Amino acid sequence: MDIRQNPLLLGFSLGRWWGTNVRVSLFFPLLGVILCAQLGLRLGLAATAVLLVSILFHEFCHILAARRTGGFGDEIMIWPLGGLAWVKPAPTFVSQFWTPAVGPLSNILLCLCALPAVLINGAPVGTFSMIYVPDLSFTSESFLRDTMTLFCSLNFKLAILNLLPIYPLDGSQMVTVVASQYRPREVARLGTLWFGLFLCIIITAVGATWDLSPVVFFGFLLMTLCMHEFYMLQFRQALGGWSSEQRTESFMGYDFSQGYAAFEDDDDDLTPHQRRQQERAEQQRLKEQREREQIRQQVDELLDKVHQQGMDSLTDAERKFLQQASKKYPSRGEA
Repeated sequence: MDIRQNPLLLGFSLGRWWGTNVRVSLFFPLLGVILCAQLGLRLGLAATAVLLVSILFHEFCHILAARRTGGFGDEIMIWPLGGLAWVKPAPTFVSQFWTPAVGPLSNILLCLCALPAVLINGAPVGTFSMIYVPDLSFTSESFLRDTMTLFCSLNFKLAILNLLPIYPLDGSQMVTVVASQYRPREVARLGTLWFGLFLCIIITAVGATWDLSPVVFFGFLLMTLCMHEFYMLQFRQALGGWSSEQRTESFMGYDFSQGYAAFEDDDDDLTPHQRRQQERAEQQRLKEQREREQIRQQVDELLDKVHQQGMDSLTDAERKFLQQASKKYPSRGEA
């Protein structure tokens, strides 16, 4: 999916990091403006910077988890409401569960790394609140201490938020994957959406009762995204399923972090044995693909060496490797 086709996802590139395209939404600076208006210039800018670093780390953990478990991921966008990481986990429980699960775990890790510095100096009011941000001065004397406190506080909030089983947060995908082990995937997804909507109503009602506007805003926002996904699921069932290309074009992807096409596969009618066979076949295909890519890279390196230094520069082992690669893959297009 080309994220630039959606006007809500317009942004500018920060380059390609570790095989991943990193982009920042044109709307992300609005978050900094809002935070500066609400928290003051120093604290607002610091909070924006901490969120940028934390979200990047969060999304790269999604990408890494997908790749390490046999899946794929190649693009990240930093959005005002979080991050979007386009990944496709392998069709295994381990990959589909841990790819979203490492998101909140990454925030817990950042929180724990900053926690000792916070405890030594005493945690300010609001550090572990889900609603408020601690009032920090960020003077030259307190800059490091305040930075650690802000890292601890904001990542604590991000971790708890992403663990909620509400679409499109990480917790929703984790619950869906677990539930799909006992029920058909579409039924598990529908049940998770219903439960998420119920939680959204509670969150919004609590925020309205206690006059907490941020809580009302997030409750209503999550409710809107949940309802959109619910109706999209209903449309798909009514139409008898979409093509794989259509199904990957969702409104916001997943989590503030995904476009998990693998979660949308229509494998509800498969038996557990057939699913395991399908998983083994997919794992074998991915293994062969990785082996072909490794051979291609080695061949390219040897050809560059020949081009620069001549055939005489090759060792006997390198000559033998090229001969074997040429027999196994007669053309580079097949490698």
